[in-house]
Amino acid sequence: MVGRYVLTNMAKNKIYKGKIILESLEDQNLVSKMQILDTEVTSHQTIHTILISKSEIENLMSYIKQGPWYAHFWHGNEVSVIFRDKIFKLLHNRPESWRETIGYGISIGIPRKQLDFPINQ
Repeated sequence: MVGRYVLTNMAKNKIYKGKIILESLEDQNLVSKMQILDTEVTSHQTIHTILISKSEIENLMSYIKQGPWYAHFWHGNEVSVIFRDKIFKLLHNRPESWRETIGYGISIGIPRKQLDFPINQ
């Protein structure tokens, strides 16, 4: 899979902020090509806050590992949640718009409490 992922470097295209868990990626070297804003290291995982364009979000989808992994990205109140094989769009301030995404996440083994999609502006 190395080499299939191409990131644009134009800052104006980087309109989504997002959270991605390093361990969720099949190729962890991808992170070195991303604009990282913040990194949080816990005892179990490394969470990067990044800037990314809409097209990069769609490309990143194929690099999410199979199984209980996802990443989420937001622009204002609009949130895109990506799994290996699905992308969901929701409105952060409308929890009822989260139902399908949460249901899918639970169906692939993600605990409900981890499907909270935090955003910070």
